[in-house]
Amino acid sequence: MRNALFGLALAASATAPVVAQTPLTTQLHSSGYTGSLLLTSPKGDFNRQFVVEQRGQVWVVQNGVKLATPFLNIQSIVRAPGSVGGTGGGGNEEGLLGLAFHPDYFNSDPAKSGGFLFVYYTNLSGNNVLARYTVPAPFTANTVNPATAQILVTFNHPTQTNHNGGNIAFGPDGFLYIGTGDGGSANDPPNNAQNINSFLGKMLRINVDKGAGPPYGIPANNPYVGVGGLDEIWAQGLRNPWRWSFDRLTGAMYIGDVGQGQREEVDYVAGTYAPTAGGPALNFNWRCREGFIATPGVGGCANPPYPGTDMRDPIWDYTHAVGFSIAGGHVYRGCEIPDLRGTYFFADTFSNLIWSFKYSGAGVVNAAQVTNRTAELDPAGVDTITTVVSFGEDARGEMYIVERGGQVWQIVPTVPVLLGYSNYGVGTPGCAGAQSLQSDCTPCVGGAFELSTINAPASSLGLLIITNAKLDPAIDVFGIGVPMNIDLFTASEIYTADLPSNAGGVAAAMLQIPNSSAFAGLKYYVQGIFGSACGSGVSGTDGGEITIQP
Repeated sequence: MRNALFGLALAASATAPVVAQTPLTTQLHSSGYTGSLLLTSPKGDFNRQFVVEQRGQVWVVQNGVKLATPFLNIQSIVRAPGSVGGTGGGGNEEGLLGLAFHPDYFNSDPAKSGGFLFVYYTNLSGNNVLARYTVPAPFTANTVNPATAQILVTFNHPTQTNHNGGNIAFGPDGFLYIGTGDGGSANDPPNNAQNINSFLGKMLRINVDKGAGPPYGIPANNPYVGVGGLDEIWAQGLRNPWRWSFDRLTGAMYIGDVGQGQREEVDYVAGTYAPTAGGPALNFNWRCREGFIATPGVGGCANPPYPGTDMRDPIWDYTHAVGFSIAGGHVYRGCEIPDLRGTYFFADTFSNLIWSFKYSGAGVVNAAQVTNRTAELDPAGVDTITTVVSFGEDARGEMYIVERGGQVWQIVPTVPVLLGYSNYGVGTPGCAGAQSLQSDCTPCVGGAFELSTINAPASSLGLLIITNAKLDPAIDVFGIGVPMNIDLFTASEIYTADLPSNAGGVAAAMLQIPNSSAFAGLKYYVQGIFGSACGSGVSGTDGGEITIQP
């Protein structure tokens, strides 16, 4: 029986010093890239990460190994430093800038959007393009055919090569969000960021699902639907939202908006926010304000400068005495560092500083809440992390640091942390030895963790069972001579699945816990069981207790 409980896939500033939390470090994830810009994974793809290069290539890292062939190569149509094509190399802020996999990427229902991925890039004319590519079912291919491209939107960019924005991501509402820059130059001379008939300096939101209409649909409650202004606009007043993200648990949006001559800022939108068609649009104040201050040299901006919009100050900013270009990050929601869940990581590209804070959702961030992580995350040995351009997040919520210079690092605890899982001690020795069921990290709300058993019969098929009660360990439910730690006839069965083992007798399954706080603190019992598949006698069984952490 399968239900909604688990989804399974086989498989140096003035800020506060580091506080007493799980000590962190970094380990090299992959390297050898040319202009690496971001890392991401499709939902549920626990064995692969995809790394984007600015020049127009995307690479797969599968089970820790960077594959030899690019997943996607559109270098010939992208204008970027070192690009191939009619106009040659573009500015340092042009190129392949964004990649997002559809939340239904692995859904084989024809009515869904399985196999869809989206990219944002500057074309050879220097204009900004959003395009869709398609991988055929079963969607596990490690290459995508460039001929499947469908251009969804192209919008003109001024002659300046900077302020392209470029990050794209799906929100908790299932819509695709596109962050765009103001078009470049100082002080946004055309006032693009406040021009409601311009795509520039905005957060756009569109519906890319099948049936949405050619080439995309408009969410009905976007603020300019039914009134003057572009229907695609969800928010305005951004300068260059280079990297931004959604908290996968709360749905909150964190935006790292690159400043001009004075301030760098982090903007925030609660996950409960919903716009209203014809209502006030979110407005992050640029060009009139830079961080918490009025933009020097820009006259004629009253306070509030744009009545009729929902003006939002940042929750944090820092001056150019500290850094010059913010690289917004992610809220950590992985399972390896449970006490840091809910912590937002971000960096400055030029000062090489890395920080974090936990935001309460109200007011501004106090300086005492901001932790300087730079020294703590410095790798062991001679390597240092420099020119951080983004943070990445894999399907499990683990976090990565992406250097423009070609290296990607994973943030990890210095010593493994495991909460919420324990064996309950009645593993049965079998013909392959004593079977042991174990977890690789903490089971947390919205997170994924792996359960694995060793000393199973090689290349055999077992059963994984989860219930909400632990009963008589002597009951032999299946009549195979294996003492069961869980009685399926009186306990409430939550989940069962096949548990195939490899040639080394290791069987593993990945469990995805629902993204709901209602599961925090709930306890479940898990059993891994193999029958007498290796000659005479049983092959072993073991069980464990799972307590889901917040």
